[in-house]
Amino acid sequence: MDLKNDLKSPRKAKADLDSRTLKDGAIYLFKRTDYKKPTWFCRIKIPNGPGYISCSTKTTDEHAAFAFANELYTQTLVRAANGKEINAKKISLALTEFTEALAELDKTANSSELRG
Repeated sequence: MDLKNDLKSPRKAKADLDSRTLKDGAIYLFKRTDYKKPTWFCRIKIPNGPGYISCSTKTTDEHAAFAFANELYTQTLVRAANGKEINAKKISLALTEFTEALAELDKTANSSELRG
């Protein structure tokens, strides 16, 4: 029994995707035809950058999806040009991790005070 294959649904064939390639392949828009409400997704590739950025455009309108993807592409291109991290964590996630780490340090410090 192959547990890995049992947990994942098989990947859809390209024929099952409605897709568009824009900006010489830097922006790839696609929507799955098997969804009840087919939402456009985007995949952004920055030249000479590591990997891709993939996310939902949260819209069913193709033109709004392109506008979203183009804005994301432009913002990412500017971040890369300024030497900033392209796939940086959102500040809210970083702050949550930081406060959890502080809470853990506080627990450790309190338990060592009780022993000593």
